[in-house]
Amino acid sequence: MSSETETSQDLIEGQSVVDLFREYYHVPVLAALVGFMLWLRILPADNFIRPDGVYFSGNDAWYHLRETTYAVKNWPSTMPFDPWTQFPYGVSNSQFGTLYDQLVATAALVVGLGDPSQRQIATTLLYAPAVIGAAVAVPTYFIARRLTGRFGALFGVAVLALLPGTFLARTIAGFSDHHAAEVLFHAISVLAFMVALNVAETEKPIYELVVDRDWDALRTPTLYSVAAGVAISLYVWVWPPAIVLVGIIGTFFLLALGAKYATGSSPDHIAYVGVVAMTTVAVFSLVRLDEFGFSASAISLLHVILTLAVAAGCAFLVWLARQWEGSGFSRVLFPFSALSIALVGAVAFSFVLPEAWGSIQNNLERVLTLGQSDTVLTIGEAQALVEMGPNYLQRLNRTLVLLYGLTYITGIAGLLALTYRAVTERLRAEYVFVAVWTVFVFMMTLTQQRFNYYLVLPVAVLNAYFVGELLGVVNIDSSFDLEDIQFYHVSVVLAAIVLVIAPIAPIGAIAMTSSNVHAQVTGGAQGTGPAPRTVTSWDSTTDWMQNGTPEIEGMEKYGTYEKTEDFEYPESAYGIMSWWDYGHWITVRGDRIPHANPFQAGARTASRYFLYENETKANLLLEALPSLSPREGNIDNYTTSDYRDMIAEQTDQQRAEDTRYVTIDYQMATRKFGAIATWSGPPAGEYFARQNQNASLGGQNLTVPYQTFSDRYEETMLAKLYWDDADGLEHYRLVHSSQQRKLLVTYSRLNPQTGQVMQQPFLSSIGNLGGNRSIQNFFLLQQRQDFVVHDVRQATSVKTFERVEGAELTGSASPGANVTVSLTLNNTQTGTNFTYEQTAQANEDGEFAVTVPYATNDAVSPSQGGTDSAIEADGVYTLNVENGGITTVAVPESAVLDGESITVDASGGSNASTAAAGDESDDEDSSASGSESASAVVGSQFVGAPARVA
Repeated sequence: MSSETETSQDLIEGQSVVDLFREYYHVPVLAALVGFMLWLRILPADNFIRPDGVYFSGNDAWYHLRETTYAVKNWPSTMPFDPWTQFPYGVSNSQFGTLYDQLVATAALVVGLGDPSQRQIATTLLYAPAVIGAAVAVPTYFIARRLTGRFGALFGVAVLALLPGTFLARTIAGFSDHHAAEVLFHAISVLAFMVALNVAETEKPIYELVVDRDWDALRTPTLYSVAAGVAISLYVWVWPPAIVLVGIIGTFFLLALGAKYATGSSPDHIAYVGVVAMTTVAVFSLVRLDEFGFSASAISLLHVILTLAVAAGCAFLVWLARQWEGSGFSRVLFPFSALSIALVGAVAFSFVLPEAWGSIQNNLERVLTLGQSDTVLTIGEAQALVEMGPNYLQRLNRTLVLLYGLTYITGIAGLLALTYRAVTERLRAEYVFVAVWTVFVFMMTLTQQRFNYYLVLPVAVLNAYFVGELLGVVNIDSSFDLEDIQFYHVSVVLAAIVLVIAPIAPIGAIAMTSSNVHAQVTGGAQGTGPAPRTVTSWDSTTDWMQNGTPEIEGMEKYGTYEKTEDFEYPESAYGIMSWWDYGHWITVRGDRIPHANPFQAGARTASRYFLYENETKANLLLEALPSLSPREGNIDNYTTSDYRDMIAEQTDQQRAEDTRYVTIDYQMATRKFGAIATWSGPPAGEYFARQNQNASLGGQNLTVPYQTFSDRYEETMLAKLYWDDADGLEHYRLVHSSQQRKLLVTYSRLNPQTGQVMQQPFLSSIGNLGGNRSIQNFFLLQQRQDFVVHDVRQATSVKTFERVEGAELTGSASPGANVTVSLTLNNTQTGTNFTYEQTAQANEDGEFAVTVPYATNDAVSPSQGGTDSAIEADGVYTLNVENGGITTVAVPESAVLDGESITVDASGGSNASTAAAGDESDDEDSSASGSESASAVVGSQFVGAPARVA
């Protein structure tokens, strides 16, 4: 008897375990998927954590470090204005210092027990995208769960977890931009809005309940609608351009409310959600109003007006439906009437608030239409997913399959099934919204590839729905009994799994090392995993900026400053001109103030400066910067006289705001130059040229075309500074260059399969000089019979130049005689020598004047307002007078800094000395020796491949 009782008890307990598994199996599976996503994303962390500090990938993460650090020091406040960038104006960027930075700062405070070190703050920020990216799985599951069963929802999360591409790349540890937070709060907003719609359709709030103030009947839909509004508001607080979701929701209401009434249902229920949720967003936007204008990039009046317009539109359509009821018109015509009224309203809005309408139109074009402006296209993430052109659909299909595999196809199938269900059944609002949301996100992705990290959400959700429907077809649902399993059931489940495995198979082969995770997941080369990359080549430069340039006094790096259009800088402040990509590195790592930054602030003026072909005009631009608008758009049209007029009218404050240094890296001088030229005229194509080279490829004698720089490029300030080390310029001198040097090669190769000659990327870096990789790659190209090298250049990673008054050397010579001034210089960073040389002509009175930027003695230290230069003079200046003698002269640093004049006795008088012939010969040998040593690696080993050193 006891044996039978125990057996029965075992069966009861066994049945309980089965029941528990059936009821809660999704919890451990979801937890495992979240854990897998987190593990995958933190694998590369060691690449960014180094003994000398924590690094990040890209540019914007560094500014988030600055904002997060400020928030830690001033919790919970964020930086209202930053004078440490966009010199000489300062800037306030509302896409930084958002809720994302506050959340990371809060986590850092917890990690650091209330007083985190700078390394703890940086480490917290490093891991933030990985943690946030893994957390996206949770709202994705619940969005999918609202459309299908638990198995289908878990399938959707598996798709999210395993898909390669942009979402994975943007949520890896080290890529600490706000993108991961965008996706998380976007998903939460979509989920909250879907729940509110479902509750409204269940509770059925109507206008009469509001009039009767029946709050008991309205309580539940009101709470859920407010919650949806709060979720959307938090999304906007993370990323102000999230106002685009309000536009998507507004489009949904316009379509859904009209369709609801046309099919015989009351539009009141879901319209109630629109009124309450959008009003909530408007209130929250007012709380965090950053700008009293109409900008989508900052929380502004545009956010308030647009959300209230959607709320008012929902209320109006409810009123219109009631009027329509007694009009005798067919319900079928109501949606068309609603659309027509919306169009009329949009036209009226454009006349009443043209500035707000202009902002809406501009942002719609940026996120929903193909064909961006040239300047927008210089931003990598803002480029179209696939460029317009021949075979567009074929190329788009290949790209989508590459990014999403078969889940792209099954996602479309899921969307079609979802739309069919929404139309043929009772027009469930959640289904309609998901369909509208998917279409908009897909259009946004086509326009800007950055939105790929949003598209993973509808792809995952629609795959979940597709699998749920597939399981329904074979009668597998939540009540399915394990005893009823048939072979075809297993086949369907296995087929569904294959649909996930196919596009993401490479993940299964990931080795347990962080170095090749990115390579195998995104299809890159081995050893190209997530890493700091370019920023490390700037290390010596930013370190030198901190210690080798004058301290900026009177400005706290993490001080609180009131927002202003034009910040008044202290006398010790100065700016650094570089390209916008590097602005945040200069601010955060160099503790100095850049003119241009990755907000694209200062990009147009920086472009104009680097493209000027006249030193005088370039200098005048820098001097006139304090007189220009921070968003100067007329820079291409200014003449030298315009600049002089501006400078003449400057206040003492403006005249003191000096841009003192210019920093250029090898990418600015090569592959990024096209982007620099795009921001200001003339057309970028004028700086490039095509040449032909006769070569033997694969046993054939061919004429191979290749790209090179044009003569116009060689005349730009950028080329004169970077490639010529400011030789011949009067007010610029090289003061620092990084030790890291690149070997750049332009080459073509023969495709053995097609027989076509393919040119490789222009001046590609094949490694660092001094490293085995660059030498091996170089000789590999030399030995290959299917390669031809067109151009070989050595390039210093980063160079910095100082802008100085220059010392004026004056004297007398024969009228019309040429006076050549030269000075041999030693670069202590690279151990090479180079010669500065400039030629002037004596006027009709026999007088000449030459301004020189280098001093020969009496250096001034940074503590005294000078620069710790890595360039040292090897002797004194030599003046070679045509048909005259050779004279030398020493130039002290004070004369260079203060613009003093030094009179030179060109005839060889008491204040000058004539160099002996032997000394002159030694100087020339020394200079030649240094140059020859620097180019020894490249030599002249390729026919038609000149070696150039920078």
